[in-house]
Amino acid sequence: MRLATEFADWILRRLSHPKTRYLFVRTLKTYPTSVEADLARIALDAAGIPSVVVGISVGMEGGAAGVQLLVPDDRVEVALALLGDA
Repeated sequence: MRLATEFADWILRRLSHPKTRYLFVRTLKTYPTSVEADLARIALDAAGIPSVVVGISVGMEGGAAGVQLLVPDDRVEVALALLGDA
């Protein structure tokens, strides 16, 4: 529940920012653990691509759906190219 609240807060911050361009996000990849998803998020952030991690780790907390890495629609191709197989 905490991750859903953090994601909602992130979306609200983006929507309330005067220079908002990112109204739609898409799942870029799904990871089995939050650690792997966070490493990918850090790599995207370093490249200037905003992203957010949502979900529960399969192994650590028992989530069956995995952890999703979300990025703005217009950054999907660049983010995929940057992450490759990561």
